Amino acid sequence: MKSYIFIFIASSLLLTACGPSSSNNQSQETRMATNTTEAVNNEPQRMQTSEVKENFEYKGKQYQSHIVRRADESLPMVTNDEQQQFYDNSISLKLTCGGKQLVSRTFTKKDFLHLVDANFAKQAILEGIVFNEANEQGICFAASVGHPESDLYQPIRIVVSANGNLSISLEEEMMDVTTPEESENS
Repeated sequence: MKSYIFIFIASSLLLTACGPSSSNNQSQETRMATNTTEAVNNEPQRMQTSEVKENFEYKGKQYQSHIVRRADESLPMVTNDEQQQFYDNSISLKLTCGGKQLVSRTFTKKDFLHLVDANFAKQAILEGIVFNEANEQGICFAASVGHPESDLYQPIRIVVSANGNLSISLEEEMMDVTTPEESENS
């Protein structure tokens, strides 16, 4: 008896699923097609302004970094493949130790162009700079130049020495982060 009920329910579901399409299904298909062909917003997009202050210790002294990112209308705009325009950013980095200013510099994408592929850079903006760590090399910041609203970016390393000298290089080592599920499966 249970098998007859199961067969009846399964048959009903199959007939419902394979039956003639209703106007509701047709309107869902139309909506999906409409959503995939939305017009590009004509106004240039900008990243949100951000301001981050961090205190940390380096070689037994207290340091503070102050980083401010702003969309910069004086810089050339970037246009992606969908013809959406984006403002590029300028990012100011201030680094102090005991009230003494070691670094006060405003970065733009132009400061990193010697490290980034020219074709990639055409559609890229300066996305961010963050404090990473203080180690034997110096005070390390991570920067990224990337395509807006995508996962494509070039990681860059900025190292500040104890006396305030800067070095800029490509970040060669990318940390491999695994989730607990990935760890269990390996």
